[in-house]
Amino acid sequence: MMHVNLMNNYFNPKSVYTENDFRSRFRMRRHGFKRLLRDVQQVYKDEYLREPNQEGLNQLIRKAEDRGFPSMIWSLDCIHWDWKNCPTGWQRGFSGRSRKPTVVLEAVASYDTWIWHAFFGVPGSQNDIIVLGHAPFFNRLTEGKAP
Repeated sequence: MMHVNLMNNYFNPKSVYTENDFRSRFRMRRHGFKRLLRDVQQVYKDEYLREPNQEGLNQLIRKAEDRGFPSMIWSLDCIHWDWKNCPTGWQRGFSGRSRKPTVVLEAVASYDTWIWHAFFGVPGSQNDIIVLGHAPFFNRLTEGKAP
């Protein structure tokens, strides 16, 4: 829901906020941000912003076997990061037991720190189970599309 609001508020043609609002909030012009995003996506999409191919999976399986973990592809972990500069209006939605706003990151990384999957949690109950329930990684698993 927050993604939809962010897109509607700042990036859609009929945005709620003006170009000056965008520049004040994000410290850059909207067209510069869009160009930067497009360029980064173009540079990294073929190598990094993709699911592993068969060659990559075979490499991971071989490394895991060498380390004594046969058939293991990767590890999944969730970590809570304190969100020091969380906007005041969002603090309640991103606070859990600690009563401080945190962002939950779910990540899958291989031995060489190649990040195969990353997902930042959603507002609401900030625990690993909620994050896992929203993560595209597990959605693909339940659809039988995982490697």
